[in-house]
Amino acid sequence: MLTRWMTHASEFATPMKELEALSGYRADKTADIAEAKKLMAAAGLADGVKNVDFVSASVAPHAEILAPAFQDELRRTLGIETKIRVMERALLIEELKKGTFDMMVQTEYRSPIGDPGPGWEMCLKTGGSLNFSRYSNSEFDRLLKQINSETDKGMALLDQTVPLYLIGFTDHLPMWRTTVKGHASEGRVFSELGRVDTFWLDR
Repeated sequence: MLTRWMTHASEFATPMKELEALSGYRADKTADIAEAKKLMAAAGLADGVKNVDFVSASVAPHAEILAPAFQDELRRTLGIETKIRVMERALLIEELKKGTFDMMVQTEYRSPIGDPGPGWEMCLKTGGSLNFSRYSNSEFDRLLKQINSETDKGMALLDQTVPLYLIGFTDHLPMWRTTVKGHASEGRVFSELGRVDTFWLDR
């Protein structure tokens, strides 16, 4: 699902029509790729980059689909050559903490509620507990203090100083019997890893 810096389920998310017109998000990437090549040339990387260490969890959706898809896109569009290094998913957190990689496919970018504030505090604020990209931007930190009125400015700044390559948020399709009570999925706009609820059977 096309999205920006928060889940598309959030009431604060950029409207789809508006998002589809933004550079980087629009379907036609011709101008965006040309601009990226221009920036790479200015940085002395006109011929691309070789031997990029690209870590992926060993689970099939990451190691067999996402990582190879990224690898192919980077090679075709920007001449960036990566070497995929597969690891057990349970070991990724230690690898993230150490930072001994160039790129990684991972799913730790999230927020505990639909409002992006807490998620941005954890994942994008300087020193945030889940800020594994080591993103640090004093202007963004300042905007976080005014998040209720500055959400659009925050997303615009993230678009300009991209801390990570965000491919979107997963749609979950939960199913349960009518006799299973306490789940309250009909009232949620997101799911939270590790959350424990109280369930009971009404029968």
